[in-house]
Amino acid sequence: MAFFLSNTLHADLRISFKPHRYFPAKDQSGVFAAALRKRIDSGFQLLERELVATGGPFLLGPDPGCLDFYAAACARWAQIYGNCGRWELDSSPGLRRIFERLECRPAVKRACEMELIAGAPFTKPVPVTLAREQKHYVDRCNQP
Repeated sequence: MAFFLSNTLHADLRISFKPHRYFPAKDQSGVFAAALRKRIDSGFQLLERELVATGGPFLLGPDPGCLDFYAAACARWAQIYGNCGRWELDSSPGLRRIFERLECRPAVKRACEMELIAGAPFTKPVPVTLAREQKHYVDRCNQP
């Protein structure tokens, strides 16, 4: 499952952020984008089926692991980086439950605070703006 996340789902998401870099032919770009959307949706649906098959509550069993966090990051990216309407978390209720559990973890809350990630990072993500990040890091560097 780790190879699937890194070599398929994450790779498809990365391409979907800037598809013109991978398929510059404008007359066919719609076909390419539609195929990519289908692959991304299929990837999340595969994770959903695996979760149902194993009984969860996490991807590899009773405890959260790195795959759960990796899938959560992919879900965050799918929702905020130019993928509006390409994949909806509501189509994957089992994954939603995982991500909700992860959002409640103290370490996730601390990491979000440090990275200026507001709200629910995996289930209702809000992009972090570069200007806000830059100000945050400048302020942190200027502290005694």
